[in-house]
Amino acid sequence: MLRSFSRDHVEEFAAAMTVAYVWAQKRGRFYPHIADLTLDEFIESQAAPNKKQIGVLNDGQMCALVTVWLVGDGVYDVHAIGPRKAKPGPLLAALLQIRDSLFQSQNADAVTTWCGIYRGHKNSGILRIVDACGMRAIGEPIPYAEGAPVLIQKYEITRQDYERAKN
Repeated sequence: MLRSFSRDHVEEFAAAMTVAYVWAQKRGRFYPHIADLTLDEFIESQAAPNKKQIGVLNDGQMCALVTVWLVGDGVYDVHAIGPRKAKPGPLLAALLQIRDSLFQSQNADAVTTWCGIYRGHKNSGILRIVDACGMRAIGEPIPYAEGAPVLIQKYEITRQDYERAKN
């Protein structure tokens, strides 16, 4: 089940972002872009008007937070934060539903995401999800930050890829 969190509902939004922030802080190497932020900075960054925050609920509890970010004309970047050892099934179902909604309701031209490569190791769980969503690697991995042992690889599914897969 999906639940949208609106920055207009300040307490509920802050509570959901706090849960995601704690998950990210416990797994800093997976979320280096969050590890250096304070909680207030993280909440503020997630409240940007071009971002939508969607909670993935399993048995009534949030098991992941998905951020959908309008990054360009018809291009949406999707990111997920979850706890260690999270079950991939609910997250994958949510991401497929979100992907479908972006193409069918929001007229997306492309949906993208980034996956980390840590000291040469790709996260096999994330790669299975990316593959199941029909995304493919775009370009070469790039350094995430100077001095960090992390590269990031961009993945994308275009409207054409999506339509081809649906037929």
